[in-house]
Amino acid sequence: MGDSSEPRPLDGIEGGQEVEPGGDSLEDAARDSREVARESLSAELGREPNDEEIDEWLREHTESY
Repeated sequence: MGDSSEPRPLDGIEGGQEVEPGGDSLEDAARDSREVARESLSAELGREPNDEEIDEWLREHTESY
């Protein structure tokens, strides 16, 4: 067994949300992911994607996780 100062799997999680020192909230991370998807799709499609297209892009790029 490791020493008690080693991080445990639940370290950094409070109230169901990931908490990192100086990090973003889960809402911020979700918003950032949607922005990445929007930018990628805008470049690919040559136009602003709709919400369905963004949702599908996110699903395709995260389903293996």
